[in-house]
Amino acid sequence: MSKKNYRRIHVRVPVSCEVSISHPDSNIKVKMINISQGGIAVTAPAQPLPEQIFQIEITTEDDRTLYIEGLLLRQNDDHAAFKTLKISQQDLEYILKLVDEYQSTVDYVHQLDQHNMLQQKYIDDDGRELEVTFETDP
Repeated sequence: MSKKNYRRIHVRVPVSCEVSISHPDSNIKVKMINISQGGIAVTAPAQPLPEQIFQIEITTEDDRTLYIEGLLLRQNDDHAAFKTLKISQQDLEYILKLVDEYQSTVDYVHQLDQHNMLQQKYIDDDGRELEVTFETDP
């Protein structure tokens, strides 16, 4: 089975906050759409971005600043998506806390259903297929 038939494994948390994306030629301000352990999606910048590594600074709703080095994966009319290449342990732990909190909401259950996520196949970073199960409290 090709990788195109698989979904990424990291839960995307919808967020709305300011993001500064910079590379040697420019510094762009955009809004974040979602964040995950593996990357971020932001509103599409007005100009096309080169597929290269960017320094990304995120100012969260609680005025925390996260720093990510990210690779632009794709850009379309709606958004630009970046894969996280480098992040501090402290910033990663903050993102994991957001993910954990989001997974306990009704919105997360709606996201699973809306995107038919339980029927998808998932692979890890090494290309191995993952089995996804859910536990419920009695």
